[in-house]
This record gives sequence, structure tokens and C-alpha cells, in this order.
Amino acid sequence: MHKILLPSILILASSVAPVCATQHAGEKIFEQSCAACHGSDGTGAIAGVPDLTQFKGFKSGENSDAALFEHFSHVKQGIKSSGPISMPPKGGNPNLTDQDIRDVLKYMREKFTGKIAYADNPQNSDQFVSRQEYEKLKEEMRVLKEQMQALLKDKSQVVSRKQAVAVEEPNVQSKILVSKELDTFKQAVVVEEPSTPSKETVANKELDTLKLEVKTLRAKTESLMPGLTSFLLTGYGFAGFTDSENSNSSFNAGFNPIFLWRPLDNLLFEAEVEFELEDTETHVELELAQMSYLLNDYITVGVGKFFNPSNYFIERLHPLWINKLPDQPITMVGSTRLQANTQLGVQVRGGVPIGQTRGEYAFYASNGPTMRADGTLSFDNFTDINSNKAIGGRLGWLPFPNFGFGYGFEVSAVDDLNGASLYSVTHVADLNYQKTSKRILGSIDVRAQYARRHVERSSSPMLAFNNLSSGGYAQIAYRPILSSLQLIRNLESVLRYDWIDRPSSIMFSDEQRWAIGLNYYLADRTILKFAYRFDDKKRALDSDTLFFQAAMGF
Repeated sequence: MHKILLPSILILASSVAPVCATQHAGEKIFEQSCAACHGSDGTGAIAGVPDLTQFKGFKSGENSDAALFEHFSHVKQGIKSSGPISMPPKGGNPNLTDQDIRDVLKYMREKFTGKIAYADNPQNSDQFVSRQEYEKLKEEMRVLKEQMQALLKDKSQVVSRKQAVAVEEPNVQSKILVSKELDTFKQAVVVEEPSTPSKETVANKELDTLKLEVKTLRAKTESLMPGLTSFLLTGYGFAGFTDSENSNSSFNAGFNPIFLWRPLDNLLFEAEVEFELEDTETHVELELAQMSYLLNDYITVGVGKFFNPSNYFIERLHPLWINKLPDQPITMVGSTRLQANTQLGVQVRGGVPIGQTRGEYAFYASNGPTMRADGTLSFDNFTDINSNKAIGGRLGWLPFPNFGFGYGFEVSAVDDLNGASLYSVTHVADLNYQKTSKRILGSIDVRAQYARRHVERSSSPMLAFNNLSSGGYAQIAYRPILSSLQLIRNLESVLRYDWIDRPSSIMFSDEQRWAIGLNYYLADRTILKFAYRFDDKKRALDSDTLFFQAAMGF
């Protein structure tokens, strides 16, 4: 069972492309990547999230550009909190550019203070220091400026003396007097500070010291940034109870740690291990192991084992603290699975601006699936049994904030019982919509995905049928997060319909399921789920199921 939380993850909030640097672009970015936690009005959509309308740098009087530069660093690097809530880098959206972050800060400043004065082009934004250090450096520069002005004043007095001598030369005697006066002045200067370096030398030394302090402070700040030359442990755990018709009821539990390492700003390694109790032993599986390199704001290359980009649910919604029901749609699990959950190979992905909208893409090449004796496909693609690799990808478009849809595909070749190579083609469509509205006193979440897979007809008598399968799911959830009562705000209702239509053969049966659920959020990443699933199978026994599950992300 695949239940992973990825900070690429954190792609989970929504993977989007950079947009034009305008106020409208900043508003879209805020609604897409920030409003889910902070709320459209900035007051915080979930418990524990800071109120941006009272946040330092917006209404506390700390309204300078330097303060907003500090916020820029917070957004870009993330904020690791000792409490239950931490902010991931770029709000969990790795496709955001520096310009996107500046756009959203400009929008937040205007939205919450009505003031627009943020510098559009801060240089070396990753070298910002704290406000206290900034004020200290500013004071030291003021002192240096006064010292330099005093030094220039002394030099100007000497020059004035020499000019006066050049004008007043009536006779040799006056020259001698003036010469003696100049010697006396020089001696006075030397006697006044016989062992003290010149002010210019002192100023140069102090300036060098100041530069060294800034360099040291920068190095110290970078060493403390999360995700740089250090490991990060995240993931989730769960425990639950399942009672299904025609099978024994049982408790279950699992733990999925995720390891992240970012040795360079544009290089990331991520891995996940699944520990789950199954039958009489602990099942251990490597769910994810991928190295990603960010070529630029629009292209990321990844190699290793990664989530299938064409399967939107598995890549972004399946972790149990995010999935709103205890189980997964029927086309994602077991022998009824129509797509691979993970791929072993290489992928190229990213996002691009399309006018005022955003587009995203992903393409991959991986080890292909294999065919079972009954004509179904196995996606345990650790090794490839033939030289034909699976080629697939997904194209997505977000025409409006919080709304997007995409098309995915995969083409591969599988061998039948006779060793003949058969083409397998899969098409996938997905739709996703989220909205928080005062009219309904809460948020609504709509998800849908449809997949259709066709395998070329085999000449083997056992597989001489039209091997066409299709299915999907549609789900809607409502949470009254704008209610004045905390108990009501923490509740969420869910309704899902999923189905699968299988080949016309006595070996298979079509199936339809309805699931209803009620969730309670103990915290932003801790959820209790109660659900009941109604099952309707053709040519097989139904298996209505009762679920209880507790899941926690960390």
C-alpha cells in the first residue's frame, strides 16, 4: 500500500509555474500556494498558523524594505518551528521563482497594509542579514562617514595654506615666514598624534573589519538555513481498524519516514521507507529514492524511483494525513490497478507561465510493466524484462486559482505467454478544485480522476479477448473552517464514488463503490477518520467495509 508524504511534496499544496511579476500574479500565487494555510484574508485558515494581518513586517510598524527582505528569506528557505506547524521552503511549491516570491510579498503588503514600497529587484537575496545586524552596520557606517569627513577637512586646511602662499609672494622674506609657518603646522600635526595612524588608515582598517564581520555573519546564517548541508526527517504514521464482509476484522499500523538531504541549493535527494504490519511480519519497502537537479526555474531533472507523474492522486494526494478517506480508489490498488504508482527511471518536469495562467509538465522513461497469466498487468518494475521502456507524462493547466486539470499518458510494451510483444496504452484525465468561501462558511474540495488502459489483443488462447479496462473516482469534501465554533471547524464530511469496468471475460468482474466519511482534525496534520464503504460487484461477493483510522504527518 503506497502512502507517502513527499516534500516534493510538498508539491502537495500545488505545483505551479512562475508567472509575470504583477500585482495580479502575486494574488494568484498567494491564493494557490499560501491561502490553503493562511486563508484568503491572511488571518489563518487552520489552527496554529500565524495571522499575517498582525505579523511582524506588515502591521507591527516593522514595515521597511529590510524587514520584507527578511520575509523573502523566510518564504524561500521555509521556517522550521518547534511547535506542530512548520512552513516548508517556498510554501511547498518548488517551482516558485525568486520573482514569484517578491510578487506575493508585494501583494501581501498591499493587501494587509495598503502600502506598496517593496524593492522590485533585491540583489543577492540569499545574503540578507537580520534587522539587528542591519541597524548595527548602519550605525558603524555613519561613524566611518564622520571620520572620513573630518579627515578631508584637515587635508583641505593644508591645501588652503599652500594656495595662500602661492598668492602672497611679495618678497623672499615673506616666503621664508610662510615656509616656517608651514613647517610649524606640519610639526604640530605630527606632535599632536606622534604614534597614532592616520585617520584614513584607521578608516580603511575599520572598513575591512566591517566587511569581515558581514562575511562571517553571512556564513553563519547560511549554515543555519534548513535544508542546506543537513538532513531533514519528515513523513507520517498511522493506525487503524478495518471490518469487512466475508473477512475477519483487524487492526493495522504503519510508519513512513522520509529522508531529505540538500547538499546544494539546486540539488536534492529524497528517500522514503515504508514499515507496515502485514500478516505475521513487518513489511519493509523502499517507496522512493530520487535525486533531483534544478536546471533553472522551469526545468527539474530527476533520476531514481519516483511517484508516477501521470497518476495525480498517487503523486500528490495519497499520503494518509492528506487522503480524506482511509482507503484509496479502486483503480489505485491490487489487481484492479490501472496505473503504476511509482516509476524507476528518469523524469523531466517543471512549469511555465501561459499569459496570466500557469502550465505544468512532466515526462518520464522507466522500466515497463509485465503481463500476468490472466491478462492483468504487474507494475513491480524493479527490472525490465524487455528492451522496450515505458514512456509517459502529464500536461496540466491552471486557468484559475485553486482550479486545475491535466492529461496523462503511458505507452509501453508487454510480453504475453508466447513471448510476443503487445502494446499497452493508458490515458488519464484529472480535475482538482479547492475553494474557501464565506457564503458556505468553509472550504470545499473536489477531486476526480479517470483512467483507460488498452492492451493489444494476444494470439494466445488464454488472452484472446479485448483487454480494455477503465475506471476512476469522483470525490467531494466540505469543512466549515469559517465557523465560530472550534468543534465544528475541525469536522469534515467526505463523499466518494469509484468504479472499474474490466474486460468481458469470466475471469473478471466490474465493481462500483460508494464511501461516506466523517473526519475530525486534532491538529493541522493529525486527523481521525470514520468511514463506511458500500460495495457492489458483478459475478463476485460484495464486501461492504467499516473503517476507523488515525493518521499524523510530521
